[in-house]
Amino acid sequence: DTHRAMLELERVFGLTVSSRVGTAVCAATGQIAYAAGCVVVVFTPATGEQLHLQPYESTSSHSGKPVFCVAWSHDGKHVAVGERGLDPRVLVYSLETQQVVSELKGHKHGISCLAFSPDGRLLVSVGWQHDGSVLLWKWKQGEQVAMNKVSTKVHSVTFHSSSEVFVTAGHRHAKFWTFQKNSTASPKGTVPLEGRGAVLGAHRSSRFVDVVFGQGKHKDYCYAITSAGLLAQFDLRRQLLKTIKLPSKQAACLSASERFLQCGYDHGDVALLCPASLQVVAMLPKPHTLGHTHRNPKQQQQQ
Repeated sequence: DTHRAMLELERVFGLTVSSRVGTAVCAATGQIAYAAGCVVVVFTPATGEQLHLQPYESTSSHSGKPVFCVAWSHDGKHVAVGERGLDPRVLVYSLETQQVVSELKGHKHGISCLAFSPDGRLLVSVGWQHDGSVLLWKWKQGEQVAMNKVSTKVHSVTFHSSSEVFVTAGHRHAKFWTFQKNSTASPKGTVPLEGRGAVLGAHRSSRFVDVVFGQGKHKDYCYAITSAGLLAQFDLRRQLLKTIKLPSKQAACLSASERFLQCGYDHGDVALLCPASLQVVAMLPKPHTLGHTHRNPKQQQQQ
């Protein structure tokens, strides 16, 4: 213990991210959180600084497990971490103190994705396929308030701006969930989550890899992408309104702002799309190659 106290982690090189849920960008601050073994690195692009969120031992026999997924609270003050392996925990860190402020136990296997509600009161966690649990938490109190099960692999979860609806997306799966506040609680104090599948029609066999709600005037629309490069738009009644084929079949992630949808592809391209028409507005340029200094065309011509 004495030698452990003398060691201080100064900087992390590399990451252990196998899918987009292992990284998260804070809309409030622009900071990036990503998994690196049992540590979550919080990187500030403007300064190049790193903060390290490290697991602690809640009991003498339970040390930290590798991190699989991360999520930011909407105010940028907390980061939720989902572990992989048997008996994983959801750990919520305070960015100010870099300490765990909530430890949530309820999953039996790994945790596939997480999301904070926009009002900051709730946190939803979804287990790996063999776990199958969808758990809703009052994370500040450490209380599990609702739960249900899924029988398929879930890749992504997102909350509506009202904090009363969230959506899960995965293999042959796109489901809208609501929390019934007036339902009778079980002896454990939890009530069922009510989940209803989206009306997918001909796309019911699709594998949805990411899902987001729109922002601003598009907040009541839900957008999802498939592994085959399809972008779908749903309303709150779960109806499929429209679909388009994206320029690439290798769509990997999706995010939303008031003006655009941002879709990232496996080969590094990022497309900006109109939330209303779903048409591509622009393709963002890739960053320059590592080791090369960025120069504008005029500088290149002068040389």
